[in-house]
Amino acid sequence: MTSVQALPVVVGTSNSGSGNSEFAVARFNDDGSLDNTFDVDGRVTTSFTAGDDVGSGIAVQSDGKIVVVGSSDDGSGKWRFVVARFISIDAGFPDPDNIGKAITSFTAGDDIGSGIAVQSDGKIVVVGTADDGSGDSDFAVARYNPADLSLTGGGAVVEVAAASSQLRQMVRLP
Repeated sequence: MTSVQALPVVVGTSNSGSGNSEFAVARFNDDGSLDNTFDVDGRVTTSFTAGDDVGSGIAVQSDGKIVVVGSSDDGSGKWRFVVARFISIDAGFPDPDNIGKAITSFTAGDDIGSGIAVQSDGKIVVVGTADDGSGDSDFAVARYNPADLSLTGGGAVVEVAAASSQLRQMVRLP
């Protein structure tokens, strides 16, 4: 018999039906119930722009802070990399706006954030796909400072194939 262990923190997208979608983060107890010490009810949603927001990757820093990556429609129909660092979301301070946020644009087309990792020095690396608007998409990578989510060393767009490439996930090697 194989046992399945539930993930303690998840990220995705939530839409209440009354507006645009938002990032959704939930934290669970070992028994699978929602952790009520995380924003009172175990879950929090947040938005970046007036458009839709889609959460797609999650990492936990060594200090326990949660960092998520995804994409946000900037209102013009273009998607941008977005990163959120949840600074303090607990029952004693249930403020879903107490997060650091960054929006990064690589190209004139769509930039889709999908994977995230935290380096040993605390810097946050985000990967995804950047489309120049012609339908030719390439790998995109950005690195952020953990304290304020400012870009460190900028970002890079890397062409892997002449037609189109999409980067979904990454892992940090020791």
